[in-house]
Amino acid sequence: MNSIRKDEKGITILVLVITIIVLMLLATFTLSFSLGEDGVFTKARRINFLDEISELQKELTEQEVIARANGQDNSAIKTGLEESLSNWQDENQNYEDIEFEIVLNSQQDTFVLTYAGGATEEQESWLRTVSFPGVPEE
Repeated sequence: MNSIRKDEKGITILVLVITIIVLMLLATFTLSFSLGEDGVFTKARRINFLDEISELQKELTEQEVIARANGQDNSAIKTGLEESLSNWQDENQNYEDIEFEIVLNSQQDTFVLTYAGGATEEQESWLRTVSFPGVPEE
């Protein structure tokens, strides 16, 4: 009647439990890899942040070179660079709270974009990785 034949094959509870445990371990690893402190999404945000700042530095350097080629003095160049910085921050709302300054380097021959405050701890640590001027040491 209802007798179970010994030659029947099927999934046992033990195999099902082992499969679930393996899937849970894989899910945990994937989530920590993606969302962890040094996960893929954090790295992507860091790269995007540093890329945007790098592009700003490049634009300001190009503007300074053109201004110097046109014979402008340091005060006129600084005014132009500060205006460009302000326009950039207006266009990039993610960075409106971060304060940057434009200062002459120690040789007094070129301007440098420096950090003055307002970034999150995470953003400051990212700026430290590229030795950005003005970022305090930990």
